Amino acid sequence: PMHLAAAVGTPAVAVFSRRNKPGIWFPHGPGHAPLYPAEGATIEPATLVSVARDILARRLAHGAGSGA
Repeated sequence: PMHLAAAVGTPAVAVFSRRNKPGIWFPHGPGHAPLYPAEGATIEPATLVSVARDILARRLAHGAGSGA
């Protein structure tokens, strides 16, 4: 789904595991938020929600999603 979103210009929050090499499968283009855990760390649900809200706020600030 993240690559389909990227293909049509929709920003995506992409969550990766430590098994994936950084940058290899990240969505192409601007505005995406790939989340990749640091060594020995996990991605907390609150972090995911915060990043998604930031992306949504940016899109709304630029007029996306206004229905126009």
